Amino acid sequence: MDRKTAEIVGAFLFHKLATIKLLESELNNVIYVTDAGSNVKAAFNLRNKPILSRITCAGHQLNTSIRNCFNTNPKSGFVILAAGLPVLDLRNEAKSLVDHCKRAAIVKHLKTTLKQEIETRWHSMIDKLASVLSAYDELVVVLLEREEADLLPDRERIQEMHDLFAPVKSAPETLSASKKPTIHLVIPVYHNLIQHFEHIHPSDHDDIRALQVHALNVFKAKLQPAGIHKMAVFLSPSMKRFLPESDRVKVIATVMKHVRQIGVPQDERALMPSADIGAPRPKSIFEFSNLCKLSNEPAAQNGFEKCIRMRNPIR
Repeated sequence: MDRKTAEIVGAFLFHKLATIKLLESELNNVIYVTDAGSNVKAAFNLRNKPILSRITCAGHQLNTSIRNCFNTNPKSGFVILAAGLPVLDLRNEAKSLVDHCKRAAIVKHLKTTLKQEIETRWHSMIDKLASVLSAYDELVVVLLEREEADLLPDRERIQEMHDLFAPVKSAPETLSASKKPTIHLVIPVYHNLIQHFEHIHPSDHDDIRALQVHALNVFKAKLQPAGIHKMAVFLSPSMKRFLPESDRVKVIATVMKHVRQIGVPQDERALMPSADIGAPRPKSIFEFSNLCKLSNEPAAQNGFEKCIRMRNPIR
């Protein structure tokens, strides 16, 4: 796709969905995980096409949150505080140091590999800072011999910037798995990160301290879980009390609404009142009726209430 407009992204999306034989009438039975690009968002709400439900990839959200911590665009809602502007120079100094060491073949004299910051690679800034810190003592020796010690950024400030964002790098690793679900972990991960930013020890350096405050504000604003994340937490027995009571009530109502919308197998339709029987659906690769059985009795609601009353196994 050369021009990634919403229309082109949408055409590509619907073409790919058609290749896996997903019927257009059932596209809204799926919640799609995408990045947060404006063209991608618009592609899910095109005229004359089914309106599709999407949520932002948690890993992408974390990466863009870090980028917003260093935002200087006056039109952005996350412009870095004036007191924090020197951290931009500090970040650039670390980048310039790595670039210089690679161009001048200084890396051949180091036991530790220096890593570059690459905009398209998630959290590469954190990797860069970690590599500079690991090689710092070696760099001091080599650069002093080359009379280039002025290229070294302040070690303490680099350490504090690294420590501020280090937990963000490990978060996508927690949320990424191919053999087990992780959607129920998004809210706990978001919660832990915000707790980290709230309780980190204030720096003695004015610019790092301003960055700490700004980072907390950015992550609080950006890390907003979707409804599906809340449902996943509630439906995980070990975390059912993680949500506040007000959220749990709303989640129960939402879950029950979705349960009632799930198709019912043909052999059970005769047992249900006619009002609960919808029009036959075209056959597709998704047979959601196998996941849930409905009845007239309030068993499902009672099940949720029982789940709430169960003792939380997590201590």
